[in-house]
Amino acid sequence: YEKKTKLPFRYVLILTNKCNLACSFCFQERKGRKDAMTTDDWLKLISQLPDYAHVTLTGGEPLVYKDFRKIFIETNKKFTTNIISNGLLLNEENMQLMTSFPNFNVLSLSIDDIGNKNRNVKPEHWKRMEENLKILKKNKKNNNSKMLLDAKTVVLDDNADQLFEIYKYLVEQLQVDTHSFQILKGSPVQHADIMF
Repeated sequence: YEKKTKLPFRYVLILTNKCNLACSFCFQERKGRKDAMTTDDWLKLISQLPDYAHVTLTGGEPLVYKDFRKIFIETNKKFTTNIISNGLLLNEENMQLMTSFPNFNVLSLSIDDIGNKNRNVKPEHWKRMEENLKILKKNKKNNNSKMLLDAKTVVLDDNADQLFEIYKYLVEQLQVDTHSFQILKGSPVQHADIMF
C-alpha cells in the first residue's frame, strides 16, 4: 500500500466470540461476555475507520451476532470487506445481502474435510450448506457480484492424508474460487525448519 498513513489498512472485527460449533481444536471461548461491544459500539468504531480501510468480519461465527446485517450493511457502504464463517448459517436472506454489495470481496468458509466432520457438523447441516452455496452462486451471477468464495482448511492429524481430496472436492463440487491451507496457531509445524 503506497499511501503513507498513520492508521492501518486492514481491520479485523471479531463481532462475537459465540459460535454455533464447538470444534475441539478451536481456541475461542464461546461464552457471552458482559463487556462485549454493542451494535452501537461497532457502528461508532466503523464510522471512525479511514476511507481506505479493508474490513474483515469474523468471530466466533459472525452470522451468530444478532445485528450482523446492520453491521454488514454499514461496513459495506464505505469499505471493501470479507467474512470468515463456517457457512452453516448461510440462508437466502444473507446470501442475497452479501451478493448485492459491490464492496463485499470474499466469503471465506472454514472447511477442514468433506462434510466438516472434524468440526462435528451433522450430515443434514452439511447438505443444507452445499445447497445454499449453489443458491449463493446463482445470486452472485444475478447480481453481477465479483465476490469470491474462498475455503480455508486447517491441517490436522485427522485430515493430513486427505488434503488433495479435500481440495478437489472444494474446487470441483463446491466451486470455490480459492482454497488455502492453514496451520493451527502454536502448532510445532508452524514455522518449523524440519519435515513433518
